[in-house]
Amino acid sequence: MSKLDKNFVYDGEVMSRGAMGNRDFAATSGLANSKYGDKSQLVYVIYDILDDSISYKERWAILSQYCSELGRTTDDRLVFDDTAVSDNVAILPLLGIVTVYPNLSYNHKLDALLDYIVDQGGEGIMLRYPDAPYYHSSGGGDRKNYLLKYKKLQTCDLRITGWNEGKGKYTGMIGSFICEDDDHTVLVNVAGIDDDTRASDPDVWIGKIIEVAYFDVSSSKNKSVDSLQFPRFKKVRYDKTETSRF
Repeated sequence: MSKLDKNFVYDGEVMSRGAMGNRDFAATSGLANSKYGDKSQLVYVIYDILDDSISYKERWAILSQYCSELGRTTDDRLVFDDTAVSDNVAILPLLGIVTVYPNLSYNHKLDALLDYIVDQGGEGIMLRYPDAPYYHSSGGGDRKNYLLKYKKLQTCDLRITGWNEGKGKYTGMIGSFICEDDDHTVLVNVAGIDDDTRASDPDVWIGKIIEVAYFDVSSSKNKSVDSLQFPRFKKVRYDKTETSRF
């Protein structure tokens, strides 16, 4: 980090070198926290500057200038060595500037970028509004609309077996549905419910099959059932009488 301007604070993540598809967060975290482990394969990947007085495009220009001064590139090849500030510090490349349309069928360029990332083993794209300041989140899920995750969703059909009461303004209402498949291999709390459904009688939903959108499957060695990452209610499957993982 000594080659970077010490007047800034840099925002990034510790990752494994050359392994964008490596999702073994537990192993990476364990190595980072180890006193005696070999950390040579860990890279601190910078993707922003914590400065809410300037826009994102200004912050990116600063990061891009660092790479230029150090004789590095900031192209879209996504190889850490191409954007390395040092052996263990890199700046994440900006893939491109695209227009995002409300009608998803017009987002061909965005979807092409997403396909490229997924083919490389990545999970998705972070969409940033170029004129937005850096936003300091006050809690989990407190992200503004000018910083969004764009991922490929998977879906499955699960049965509602219970419900959890909501919190805050949803106290006394449905907060999430408890869902599982008929083989009892998946058990998950599904959020993303609209207000009319939240205010309805919970008992009328028990036993119904719903389509659930999610990003990935989470498995645990200590549990006999899987969970889903970021499961969201999509729609009721009135046409189905059995659950489906696919």
